Amino acid sequence: MIDTDEVHLKIIVYYWQTTNNYIATTYNRINYWVKIMSLLMQVKRTVEVVKSFPGLGEKIKKAREGDKRSLSKICRESGISRPYWYQLENEQIYSSVSEEMIRRIEATLGVDLGVIFED
Repeated sequence: MIDTDEVHLKIIVYYWQTTNNYIATTYNRINYWVKIMSLLMQVKRTVEVVKSFPGLGEKIKKAREGDKRSLSKICRESGISRPYWYQLENEQIYSSVSEEMIRRIEATLGVDLGVIFED
């Protein structure tokens, strides 16, 4: 005769072992990927160089005035607000302007503003 308690116990032990193996396997996989990602981690170093360009605001203004588009359209295309654009033209900026922003202005207006950093 089959002892049902023994069968139940075997099923419980089997389930417990299977679950623990699954948990251990998952834990090992996670640890493996954490180790791989730590080996692949990249570090970026940004070097900040600040340089003055006297008259840059006037160059931006002349380039804008030579463009047939409205200031609103130019600002939209370059991603710069109208008030900030006027601050740039009047050189009323109290922090450094990013090179990326100058490059966007140049691309939008199709000009070279002469902003060069020697490496």
